[in-house]
Amino acid sequence: MRNDTMSTVGKRASDQTNEALRAFFEESAEGGIVSDLDYRTIAYNVADVIWTIDFPAEIIQEQLNRAPPEAIADAIVDNWRFSYVSPASERVFGYTPKECLSLVLGDLITPETIDRVRNAIAEVLALDAPVPAEASEKRFLEVDCLAKDGSLRACENVSSFIRNDRGVPTGLLGIIRDVTQRRHAEKALRESEATLRGLFENLPAIVVMLDREANIQFMNRTYPNAQAGEIIQVGDPAFSFALPEHLDTCRRAFEQALSENTTQTIEVQDIFGVWWSCQLVPIAGESVIDNLILIATDVTEARLAAEAVKKEQRLLRQMLELHERERRLISYEIHDGFTQQLAGALFRLQAFRGALERNPDEAWKGLDVAADLLTGAIDEARRLISGLRPPILDELGIADAVQYLVYEHGKRDSVEIEYLHDLPTAHLPPGLDDAVFRIIQESLQNACRHSRSDKIRVSLEQSEGWINIEVRDWGIGFDLNSVEGKRFGLQGIRERARLLDGQVAIESAPNEGTRISVAIPIKNSAT
Repeated sequence: MRNDTMSTVGKRASDQTNEALRAFFEESAEGGIVSDLDYRTIAYNVADVIWTIDFPAEIIQEQLNRAPPEAIADAIVDNWRFSYVSPASERVFGYTPKECLSLVLGDLITPETIDRVRNAIAEVLALDAPVPAEASEKRFLEVDCLAKDGSLRACENVSSFIRNDRGVPTGLLGIIRDVTQRRHAEKALRESEATLRGLFENLPAIVVMLDREANIQFMNRTYPNAQAGEIIQVGDPAFSFALPEHLDTCRRAFEQALSENTTQTIEVQDIFGVWWSCQLVPIAGESVIDNLILIATDVTEARLAAEAVKKEQRLLRQMLELHERERRLISYEIHDGFTQQLAGALFRLQAFRGALERNPDEAWKGLDVAADLLTGAIDEARRLISGLRPPILDELGIADAVQYLVYEHGKRDSVEIEYLHDLPTAHLPPGLDDAVFRIIQESLQNACRHSRSDKIRVSLEQSEGWINIEVRDWGIGFDLNSVEGKRFGLQGIRERARLLDGQVAIESAPNEGTRISVAIPIKNSAT
């Protein structure tokens, strides 16, 4: 009698499963499957796991008695037993269909997933009216399944209630699809996208996508930062942020990239003062170029460095020119003064022996002249040596060397020169003393030659680690814009100071005299 009863229950469950499968496939196929088709054959051959459970009679009775949905859901989950599992279960979970029939729900899914299943069942039951409109509604649920080997399977489950002719749920029918590989691929894709996005957003270059009107469609980061005020945003015309003088260059490059389908490279400066090396790369669509990629690299520092190198090269050439000019001046002075005096003395000495026999008085006069010429040559040699580096600079220091320079100019040029100095030590660091002497020498020489001033003041002092020089006259002055570049002396003053990290200020105007102020740091003078 018991075996007959079990057979009857099993047959009823089998018939119920067949009907559920038939209803599921007919709905899925939108009426395209005939009723005589062997639905179990389909179930045996699909890759997804098809499963059913039958509710115990007491659960069905609870529903008829209108028990709370949560209590019914708890009873379903706690008494979960599969009544049918398709053969795909062995491929997905490692369990044969027969093994699955003996498993409880906790053997196949994680505790978190069990909670989601319980809540989903309770939600559907709560919606049920006597004949619910949602009776045929399928529920989608993401589930984490436990395979026989202990591994975790990411799955998607679609299920619906099996109902009797009164609309009362008597079981569940579901299909589980293994999406583990897809989830891994999606995770890898997300990680790859995150990595790419991180790299993209942190590129030193700004990457911008432009449409055919040169409007910004995408930027890998904002520019400039929030502290800079105005920010370039998506939708803005890209070239509106270039300086006006560079707009034509931008437009020509943009149009050429579109028309020729070639990458264009330009350098432009934006309204924020930054220089950019820009590449305009066309992106072809199906038939025409739809977009351009603008890759902009900040080259401001490189450009400034290049300009600094060019400036240094110009200064070096000027220094070489000044050095060559000084060499020529020295050669002229040696030729026109020192050499002529030596040549005259030599001529007198050579003539002395013959003249001594013919006219002794004239011979001795010629010898005196030769001695005077040699004395003059010695004085000229001393003057030339003082012009290069006076011995007094090494012997007594910079203050006395400048005093000697002031004395020589005052005597030779008949001009009143006031000299003020306040130095704590006689000697300055190597290199600095010579630079200070030559700057004062050049400034004083310019004042004596060109200013027509009857008074000149020279000031030399040390204050807070700086040597301060000032040479002032009250003469005719000059227009800085018209003559400064042509005066080698002024260039020499600037360049000597620059080599020692010094600062130079030259003030002058017609009929208002000239003031040359130089400040040189002592700590950097040795280098």
